[in-house]
Amino acid sequence: GGVADAYEIRIRCKDGSIRYVLISGAPVYDNFGKVIGSIGIHHDITVQKHEQMLRENLLSELDFSHKRLQRKQENLRIIYDFASSLLNKKSVSEVFKHVSASLVGKLGFVDCIIYHFNPKTNALEGDPSFMRDVDSVDTGLTPLISIPLGVGITGNAALNRKIEWVPDTALDSRY
Repeated sequence: GGVADAYEIRIRCKDGSIRYVLISGAPVYDNFGKVIGSIGIHHDITVQKHEQMLRENLLSELDFSHKRLQRKQENLRIIYDFASSLLNKKSVSEVFKHVSASLVGKLGFVDCIIYHFNPKTNALEGDPSFMRDVDSVDTGLTPLISIPLGVGITGNAALNRKIEWVPDTALDSRY
């Protein structure tokens, strides 16, 4: 015996356009239950299919935008918490130490040297004592690291005033 069924197909018309068709079919029986034929309907569902695809695309875009908004909200929360924690710092040295000890750790970095620009020497000056895992280095007033503007990755980024992402410093000729 036959079985009633329905399915969708995608067809290309002679003019090259694409149409979607719902095909439904069912057996026709005589008085004794014997299949004597079938009945079928071909229904153009192109408009409905396009609306369904549009709806799916919009939902996907909405989901992507929602996730991006959640990431931005989390980043803003981290920045707010960090900025609030700076309010009780009394010196640049305390701020640098706080940045390397808290924010850098939250971002998953292994270490951090924070530089400030010294216009007298035209160089970036940093103290590795602000590295998260270094506590034994003297934190006197004299910076322990000086990088002239335009030298190395850090000096070039400072000179160009552009953030650079260097995934593997070992492969960068400026390192």
